[in-house]
Amino acid sequence: MLNVSPRRAAWFGALTALIALAACSSSPTNPNSQSGASTVATDATANAAPTAAAQSDAPAKKTDVATAAPTSTGASQMQHAGNGAPVMSLIEVARPPFAYTLKQAVKVEAGDPPKITKTSEKKNAITDDIAWFEKNGLTLTGRMPRTGPPTLPTAPDSVPATLGSNKLHFILEHGDHTVLLYGPNWASMHEFIILDKSGRPHFQYDFSTFVKPLEVVPGDEDFTNAQVAWAIEKDGVLYVSTAHPTYAKSSKGKNAFVTAIDAKTGELFWQSDPLVCNAQNFVIHGGYIICGYGFTAEPDFLYVLSRANGKTVSKTPLKSGPTYLVMKDGKLYVRTYDTDYVFDIK
Repeated sequence: MLNVSPRRAAWFGALTALIALAACSSSPTNPNSQSGASTVATDATANAAPTAAAQSDAPAKKTDVATAAPTSTGASQMQHAGNGAPVMSLIEVARPPFAYTLKQAVKVEAGDPPKITKTSEKKNAITDDIAWFEKNGLTLTGRMPRTGPPTLPTAPDSVPATLGSNKLHFILEHGDHTVLLYGPNWASMHEFIILDKSGRPHFQYDFSTFVKPLEVVPGDEDFTNAQVAWAIEKDGVLYVSTAHPTYAKSSKGKNAFVTAIDAKTGELFWQSDPLVCNAQNFVIHGGYIICGYGFTAEPDFLYVLSRANGKTVSKTPLKSGPTYLVMKDGKLYVRTYDTDYVFDIK
């Protein structure tokens, strides 16, 4: 029996349409797109029990990978260096501690933590995610690859459709850079490429060591594979959220982290406490990160983390688990499973 709550199932069902909706005003439609849906599958490699070597505190591994020129259909793949193509750095990020850890503080702008004040709280219809975005004039910085119907905005043909055996599932556009998320299916994304503002690929990251937690309750192995849900680079630091979509107890509470690494080397700066971020995204606000966690029969909160050291500096209770966090005009709009919130952020 699949140990995924109705809240998370609803999130899965709505996500594709929401990411597409968020980019309708700025993303061109690719007339060559073909319809089709991603199939949720189990990655046999990720399900293997972690070895002692995999659990060691080994440094990140960095190699060079060359990018093949894209074809007219965008089905280019990353190739090994030596074929004359432009070289891009591949960073294999070391296995994380799965616990709060500070290796080195990040230099961030000084300032007090944001003060979060609730100004609105309304029940929602659970399945009206799209209406929530439209009513509040909100967007997310993402769009779909070429896997949806031709009527949806899709990735340009210059974006690689595959990365080895992994497929492109989401594109996160952050203005000065773009993150391309890949995986065997959209619920198991663990590799990504960062493009600069001009669209040139600079770094490729492999977060497969984050997929399998250190401990798993027997029988729950198929449900505890984490995915990279959100990633953003700022001032040379890569902030990444990873989580699996089932109960915290299934991985002995070792779930839903935000991790900061050196964008050029993959070395760890810090990893947050567990159970702080299983929302679809998080928000950077000055020297802080606003994120959220919740699940069936578990506490539901917004969290504020320090970008400098990853420590939790405040938390705000919610009535159900958060799915989307969107900043607009100094206000934080939070969509949860059954309740919509607006908070003043000062």
